[in-house]
Amino acid sequence: MGNCYLKMNVRNAMKKIESLNELKSLAAKDDGVEVVIRLINGALSSKTVKYFETPLPATNEIWGDGNQTDLFFGREYIPMGVARRSIKVIWSVRHEVSDSESEHTCDQSFRVRTRIVRAIDEGSLFLIEE
Repeated sequence: MGNCYLKMNVRNAMKKIESLNELKSLAAKDDGVEVVIRLINGALSSKTVKYFETPLPATNEIWGDGNQTDLFFGREYIPMGVARRSIKVIWSVRHEVSDSESEHTCDQSFRVRTRIVRAIDEGSLFLIEE
């Protein structure tokens, strides 16, 4: 979903996400959940968030046009290669505006390396309702 679609069609079909636990339950579906962060200037930043109740192996391959999925273990970035083989993740985030993805091993990493939890705390994270 692109930002143009969001500006034209979604503003009236958004529900505020109130807590990290609420996001976890919404994002635990196979396809995750589409959310937007309302920025200070009123623009929207769209993301697809997935939460895995049973941790999954980290992505360790190049995709798309030479892109790689960023992996964060706590506060630390883990580069592509052998080190990723034994790491399991519980969060996956697709950042639509930058056409990038990140994976996180724990809630702390998700909190520190994305602005999603901050957006929840500030009342600016919304579920896109269809």
